[in-house]
Amino acid sequence: MNFVLLAVSALATPATASTGDVVRPDVVVQIADLDLGSEAGLVALDRRIEAAARRACGLAHPLDAKANNDVAQCRSDALRRAHAWRTAAAH
Repeated sequence: MNFVLLAVSALATPATASTGDVVRPDVVVQIADLDLGSEAGLVALDRRIEAAARRACGLAHPLDAKANNDVAQCRSDALRRAHAWRTAAAH
């Protein structure tokens, strides 16, 4: 496997396109160049997963508390699922 699709597509806070359609991003995390059997490889994977969750879940206006909570929940859910996959892949 050369990549993992970060499992945020069903969890991400939906962004609404101008048409009113719900857009849920998928983010691919490349892993082909990582040695998942090493600590350094797992650290690099964790960094990639965290960056992908930030990209997928986006940002909210600093003064919009609900949107910030939604983004935080999206990231939390995405990281939880991705790290579950990471734990399984490391064994």
